[in-house]
Amino acid sequence: MPSTSIRKFDYDRNNRVLSVWFVASGKHYEFSDVPPEIFTAFKSASPKAVISTSTSAITSGTA
Repeated sequence: MPSTSIRKFDYDRNNRVLSVWFVASGKHYEFSDVPPEIFTAFKSASPKAVISTSTSAITSGTA
């Protein structure tokens, strides 16, 4: 999933936490209780879909 908006991401499988670092803001967000299959879909998604989904989760308070 190459992206110019996401600097890097990491997934802690034991704790089910997805961490995402953004390029422009430098901010780091953690998404709790992320099932492994969602992380797999995240890695495979187009950059536009990932940003849209991440932004929705952040603004809805689910991040």
